[in-house]
Amino acid sequence: MAFKRGYKTWCERTSASVRRDLGLRPDDPLSAEDLATELGVHLLVPSEISDVSDASLRTLSQTHSDDWSAVTINAGGSDVIVYNPDHPPGRISNTLMHEMAHVMREHEPSPIVLFPKSNLALRWEYDDEQEQEANWLAGCLLLPRPALVSIKRRRLPSKTALDLYGASITLFKMRMNVTGVESQTKRWR
Repeated sequence: MAFKRGYKTWCERTSASVRRDLGLRPDDPLSAEDLATELGVHLLVPSEISDVSDASLRTLSQTHSDDWSAVTINAGGSDVIVYNPDHPPGRISNTLMHEMAHVMREHEPSPIVLFPKSNLALRWEYDDEQEQEANWLAGCLLLPRPALVSIKRRRLPSKTALDLYGASITLFKMRMNVTGVESQTKRWR
């Protein structure tokens, strides 16, 4: 997908601005919890939601459940992200940043279809443009270009960088490639 002109630059600048607002350097890690606090977004796991049936909690909290990552809802004027706590830390962090990117972009949520017999609610359709925008912004929030350059300059092992920045290996490799940092740092050697 091709983004609107200037979108990628806007994402990098937004990432830097958020870090400045939080008193962080451009290459400092940004935790999803800190960003949520800054945005006024509440983060919950299913067991923290009142009035959820035991059957629904079991469905949402299955250890190997890969069927869902998170959902953002607006409750009483506040954004709430309910996320799957059983995923690996890097995926949780990426998922939370993705959902907060939707909030930051003020994306319209897609309609939810309720299946009363199964107590199941699903998003029936997705806006691909909004999903791609949220993916890109989430990547910039977790791993902005200055952070990637810093990781390479300090020669941090990938595992250390992933733990420090709360990112998945997939996102890390993608950001290294699309920002040009991977090829740039090869020339440094």
